[in-house]
Amino acid sequence: FTIISGRGSRRRPAPPKRVAMHAAAAPSEPLRRDAAGRVAGLMSLGVRVDAAVDELRASALARRLRAVLRGLAHPACERPPVEAIVCLGLGSFGTATAPRYQVALALLLREELLGEADGRAEGTGGDEAETPFCAFDPCFDELEIAFLRSRGCAVLTRNSEGRHSSPAPGGGSVL
Repeated sequence: FTIISGRGSRRRPAPPKRVAMHAAAAPSEPLRRDAAGRVAGLMSLGVRVDAAVDELRASALARRLRAVLRGLAHPACERPPVEAIVCLGLGSFGTATAPRYQVALALLLREELLGEADGRAEGTGGDEAETPFCAFDPCFDELEIAFLRSRGCAVLTRNSEGRHSSPAPGGGSVL
């Protein structure tokens, strides 16, 4: 296509520049199977997701979302409290930006709705019945699964094609 500037002249856009990435942060680098590579990859992924969480936390979107959620938690509202968060079809958040922000938003929602600021204190994420925060995507790689588990998220192993029962005790509200 052609870009037209304010002066009426036409020019072709410059070709996109290729940017070299640090090896540990390169999304296209194959998953290294050795322990040192796994730890480095997990740390790199954690830094990128934490940056997305911090960016979202400071945004106007997060402030508006908190206000809406607190309004829903008001005693006059007859909705039961959310007892579990189930994220399906997140995408490969280790290689793509949009899924990374979806994971960041899920972590912020967990913090607001379930009062769990960081799942790292909870251990390995447990299984679906124990953890009120679950995720599934068939494209998750080993590194993404390890990251989610390190944040207290149960990673579902079976594709239920969107059919999911509540992991919350008593079948409470699921977001």
